[in-house]
Amino acid sequence: MRLELIAIKSIIRRKKRVFFLLFTIIMSVAIVTTLYKLNDSMYLEIGDTFDKLGPNIIVTSAANDMDLAYGGVTLPSARNDGTRLIADDIMKIFSIEEAESIAAISPKLLDIGQVDDDSTAVLLGVHFQFEKLIKPWWSWQGQLPFANDEILLGSTIAKQLSKNIGDQLIIENETFSITGILDVTGTDEDHVIFMPLLTLQDLKGHGENISFIEVAALCSSCPLPDIMEQIRDVLPHSNVVALQEAIEVRTNTVERIQEFMVYGSIIIIIISSLVIGMSMMNYVYDRKVEIGVLRAVGLRRSHVFEVLMTEALLFGVIGGLVGYSLGTIFAKYITPFVVSIPLTIEFDLIVGTITILATIVITLLASLLPIYRVSKLDPVEALRI
Repeated sequence: MRLELIAIKSIIRRKKRVFFLLFTIIMSVAIVTTLYKLNDSMYLEIGDTFDKLGPNIIVTSAANDMDLAYGGVTLPSARNDGTRLIADDIMKIFSIEEAESIAAISPKLLDIGQVDDDSTAVLLGVHFQFEKLIKPWWSWQGQLPFANDEILLGSTIAKQLSKNIGDQLIIENETFSITGILDVTGTDEDHVIFMPLLTLQDLKGHGENISFIEVAALCSSCPLPDIMEQIRDVLPHSNVVALQEAIEVRTNTVERIQEFMVYGSIIIIIISSLVIGMSMMNYVYDRKVEIGVLRAVGLRRSHVFEVLMTEALLFGVIGGLVGYSLGTIFAKYITPFVVSIPLTIEFDLIVGTITILATIVITLLASLLPIYRVSKLDPVEALRI
């Protein structure tokens, strides 16, 4: 009889013992796979989420005749001299090679205007549909401006002017309706009056010029310096700078998640390897009598060794395949109960192959020492009860 058949028949005869051994291997692999899938998906998803939460690149004009501070940077005001950014420049940014790595773009015009004939305030012209995309954390009372004569006030400027939703506000001798008040942000936005970009361009005579463009780039899909360099190529008259604070927050958060994933996986793999090793040792040592019989009927030590290693190989293949499949399924259906963000969890052929191979190697290594010792037993000693 072929040694492979002896191994297979031996497995079939010991259904209960084999079931518990395979269950141990499968559950160990499934747990490792589940945690790996969750950690890996969270790492990617949180990285992408951070990319989409606010701008990390600011494009300003190269000209500089008047400085206004906003968003932690100093910006030049707009000027009709052909060197300024214009609203159509956002289409050039969308034409770069890595355009798919850009989540959102918001052009802005920054200026100072006379308010109610006795004070001045910072005016910011935006496209509100773009602003909502680039700043999804925004919340407000009332509603965002829709018409050309509607404005949104920052929380601080609204208190300073003693204005509420529905009130009128005169800016540069033009009357505007206050449709909303931005909730406190703790940034320069609390002191700003927001209005439609086209309205501010007409109100201050800037034509098509804008002050700067905020860009939310996906750092995970393309290195930020590459995106910045490509923007400089299509907008040679501009300054392109990265918001280091936003980049550092993303980098630090994602790196910590990655470290947790690596260390957690290593610890779980070690524990799982020990569990599989102990299970295989018990399985092999419980076979002493059978091994004594095989040796008594003429099988050599090398034959016994080969039979037992064949069984261990089969356990590794089955345990790795079923364990990876169950682990992926567990991760997919456990996700809604673990995290509130949507994660993409799919079967991965490469990861699955590596998991199966790793399970085979661990199972064989865990079986090597006990199989070697048992195969060297004297038949008389092995049959002694």
